[in-house]
Amino acid sequence: MTGFHPMDPNPDSAAGAAGKGVRGRSWPAFLLGVLAGLLVSYVGAERIFPIAPSPSEGLAEPGLIERTARFAPALANAKPADLDRLRARVDALDVGRQDTDLTLFAQWWTRFDPEAAIAWAIEIDERTTLRMRLGVLRAWARQDPAKALGMAAARFSMKNPDSVSQQPGLWMDRGTHAALIGWDESLIPGIEEWVFGTANRQDRQGLMQILAESRVVKMEPEALWEWAAGLPAPYARDMLPRVATALAERNPELAVRLAAPYLERDEFIGLPRRIASRWARRDPRATLDWLATLPEGHERVGGVTECARTWLSSDDRQGFMAYMEQRVDEFPDWLEPAFGLYARALTRDRHAESGLKIAAKIQSLDLQNYTVTLILRVWLVDDRAAAESWVEKAGIPEKILRRAGFRSAAG
Repeated sequence: MTGFHPMDPNPDSAAGAAGKGVRGRSWPAFLLGVLAGLLVSYVGAERIFPIAPSPSEGLAEPGLIERTARFAPALANAKPADLDRLRARVDALDVGRQDTDLTLFAQWWTRFDPEAAIAWAIEIDERTTLRMRLGVLRAWARQDPAKALGMAAARFSMKNPDSVSQQPGLWMDRGTHAALIGWDESLIPGIEEWVFGTANRQDRQGLMQILAESRVVKMEPEALWEWAAGLPAPYARDMLPRVATALAERNPELAVRLAAPYLERDEFIGLPRRIASRWARRDPRATLDWLATLPEGHERVGGVTECARTWLSSDDRQGFMAYMEQRVDEFPDWLEPAFGLYARALTRDRHAESGLKIAAKIQSLDLQNYTVTLILRVWLVDDRAAAESWVEKAGIPEKILRRAGFRSAAG
């Protein structure tokens, strides 16, 4: 049966022809368009679409969720011509309470004038505790990674307050970190060639870590691991441990499973240590249970050390101390690195003699000497008389005493 059928997908059918209105549009769509135009003309665009004509109106909403729900769509529709009107409102925002609004505005501005946006963001950062320039760099890199990275190198790498540590350098630079994340989000090609082509190995490894952190968010874990393992040998050697670190932040058990075939391969040094340092933040006991299953060697020692150090410095310090106290009678050899840290912790708690008793049970001579030296050094500062009295009876080697600060021990 042939008749009116506006949804007919075949334009050559009778139904399709009958459903056409003006310039190929269906009559219902055409009529709705006419009615909408008449309504806007009669009522006024600002009453029907209150957000689009005035993006700054959303900033008046008191609640963060409600304000963002109005302001973000408004910015998406705003034009560069709205900049001055918007900036007048944004400059009056309450820093601390309306940081999200400032960030949204900065990223919108970056779309059409990133140089001006980052200059404004830097000015905001210099009088507040915000890091808006990093968000601008990240947004800028989504559209022009080369210029964003150039700005990061010029503005950040030699400025200690904007670096991860006091050592300046590309690999530690937060600006480059933000720009590289933005580049990876953009899907603009060339990021892998740029990262792997960085001449300095230390810089390259830092950039690889950033790339791993970016990709663990958007790739399936197995696919990410397969990508890293499939890189040319020199890059896979550096990339796989960093992927393991990023995965362990989110799913340590999965990181352990994926890393298992590589743990005993000499070219992938540090995998247990990297995984343990992240897993210990969530479940240090489970981390130690896993490390106990690994073969004896430096890799296990590194993992146990890192796990114990992470646990000891966490909010669950007492949990670490109680766990180690429970293991003293057993004193498994694989746990010796943790016992070294436990002995030193006892000393900081003003139980130096108990710490030295633990240290005496350590079978690794290097670890034992190192632990005893540090304990004596602390004890000498806390209670010199008690430390010297104990040393006189203990028969500690002269070499250790000198390192600990007992300069006149021989006499």
